[in-house]
Amino acid sequence: LASGPLPSPAVVAGASRTLAMHLPGVREGRWRLVVTLAGPGREAGRREVVFATGTQVSRWTRFEDWSAAHVPLLLGGFGVLLLLVGGTGLAYVARLRRRLSAA
Repeated sequence: LASGPLPSPAVVAGASRTLAMHLPGVREGRWRLVVTLAGPGREAGRREVVFATGTQVSRWTRFEDWSAAHVPLLLGGFGVLLLLVGGTGLAYVARLRRRLSAA
């Protein structure tokens, strides 16, 4: 774990800056890089990047990366589908009750 300021020119509203860094000799394993944009007395932004180094990335690591990006989207879509099916089912049952009570 290492931390410290990365010197950068002043950033003004609406401007963008790109900084590059080289991580020499990183051991094999899973790593997390956290970049924090801090101003006087407050944190203005934070980004995290998780990456793995090694000769080959495992299937489990690939699955974790895929699921981090796609599972919330799939669960949201499934929730919408459940609401649509549930609403259609309730409407069908209400219509069936009205027909049975009218008969």
